[in-house]
Amino acid sequence: RMATPQPNPAHSAPRRLFIRRMAVAASSIVLMALAWMMWPVAPQEEWITLETHDTPQQEVQLPDGSIIGLNSHSSLAYFIQEDGIRQVKLKGEAFFEVAPDSDRPFRVQTAEGTVTVLGTAFNVRAYPDEEFEEVTVHEGKVAFNPEGTDEKTVLIAHQKATYQKSSQTLTPAWD
Repeated sequence: RMATPQPNPAHSAPRRLFIRRMAVAASSIVLMALAWMMWPVAPQEEWITLETHDTPQQEVQLPDGSIIGLNSHSSLAYFIQEDGIRQVKLKGEAFFEVAPDSDRPFRVQTAEGTVTVLGTAFNVRAYPDEEFEEVTVHEGKVAFNPEGTDEKTVLIAHQKATYQKSSQTLTPAWD
């Protein structure tokens, strides 16, 4: 009859320590993988761009209910966003009928300035090859702020403002 060898306590301690370290390392890797998978990912900006070439005016309805009549030779990019600012970028000319939402302002960004909508229907003319940009208000009120200035002009129904690019002057007038 053969005797089974008894484990030597001096030899099993390093083995238990090795197994413990491997278990800690494996659980750390699992925890890091779970944290990475559950980490909230910031939503990417999703700009949708529409362009008109020689076509006549094209009507677009934005997800917020605003209706935009985009003139020929124009482009409009709009940003889909759950909350915050409703914003579009315009090159060319468009007529806006903005859906009211006092909690989320509506902004039209052009090469030379920003039009902030305060509830209205208005037209923006901002062709890159012209020497001016123009905002004409049909209903309601907008604020026009030329790029790079602190100057802001509030326009009401039947008013317009023309921004001369070369002289960087903003001239309000009655339509």
